[in-house]
Amino acid sequence: MLELLGRLLGDGSALGAALSSISVRAALAAILALVGVVALMPAFKRLLGRRSLADQADKSHSDTLNELHAAKSGTPAMGGLLVTIAVVAATLLCARVTEPGVAILLLSTVLLCGLGVADDLHKAAVRAGTRARDRGLSARGKLAAQLAVGLLAGGLLVLAAGHRPLEAARADDVDEPVAPTAAPTAAPTAAPETDLVADTPRVLGPDEMTSLWLPIASGVSIPLGVLFCFWVALVLVATSNAVNLTDGLDGLAAGSALPVVGAFGALAYVVGRADWAAYLGVPHVPGAGEVAVAASALAGGWLGFLWWNCHPASVFMGDSGSLPLGGAIALLACLVKHELLLPIVGAVFVAEAGSVILQVASFRLTGKRIFRCAPIHHHFRFGGAPEAAVVTRFWIAGVICALAGLLVLRLG
Repeated sequence: MLELLGRLLGDGSALGAALSSISVRAALAAILALVGVVALMPAFKRLLGRRSLADQADKSHSDTLNELHAAKSGTPAMGGLLVTIAVVAATLLCARVTEPGVAILLLSTVLLCGLGVADDLHKAAVRAGTRARDRGLSARGKLAAQLAVGLLAGGLLVLAAGHRPLEAARADDVDEPVAPTAAPTAAPTAAPETDLVADTPRVLGPDEMTSLWLPIASGVSIPLGVLFCFWVALVLVATSNAVNLTDGLDGLAAGSALPVVGAFGALAYVVGRADWAAYLGVPHVPGAGEVAVAASALAGGWLGFLWWNCHPASVFMGDSGSLPLGGAIALLACLVKHELLLPIVGAVFVAEAGSVILQVASFRLTGKRIFRCAPIHHHFRFGGAPEAAVVTRFWIAGVICALAGLLVLRLG
């Protein structure tokens, strides 16, 4: 909406030029989502309390874990719904929603949030006296629904790629146009030292939009064609479940996701700008700049959620937050064509999901457990580490992993 207003006002107007700028709209999206969540969460928590949508003390199969989390019982547990509403509203206001990547990201986020809401409501609706760990949708049902959303998103991306013409870098792919300078009267005696290059970026065509790009081998890709929709579904299911598993301590999932969202939001801005893509030697993805606006809204919304979710948390995200958050991260990686960076940038989530897989496999094969409790954040809690310390250290690890992922991209 703001982007359309900027175009109507024209670049001759200061307001029009500002609203046409991706960086300005990205900042506005983050601020609007953050302020909306912080301001509306108190009323939303009261609504959740009246609906008895709260955390339960006996939701785990581990008595020790139930004792550690006994104080959390009664905390409102569907805060992710408000965050999703705020993120979607900020994106609709600030981004160009006619851009296919933005529209697909929003649609998938809403559908996954709906799945999470259904699961959270089902837990609350089970008759009194049933232990919380026996509540909720079945694992197979949730997995099937996630696969359906992933296949839908992947199929729409394949269709969008087929209808996107091969085009050169457009003027609106450069966020801040550079004013022309007068030609020099004489040639300089020596070329100035600079890191900038004047190469033309490689603009991805329809076939290349459905390819798997290797971040450590610049310009190398694996064509997937229609199989790309299955690849997107795999990335989405894996990431959404990994974030869901990470949501176990106050602020852990949201705080660990922020560096990942920030990294892929920055990548979206870079690959969406023809000049920066040429400088870094990465493929230019037309329209990715608008995805950066959506990523900023996502980061702002979950940063606002941390205002209420930091230890001791007064609200939890629930599946209505963890599923759309993980799905949005997965689609951000797919939209910027750097899905293979996700295991590095999101290594915290990989460790959380991997610890569960290793724990289950070890117990079934040997009858012994590798960790005191899985996911791995519970392992540290069982070892006596304070909850705030565990969460803060995971946040630090998340920042390091995000920087490492960007470094790998630059080295490639």
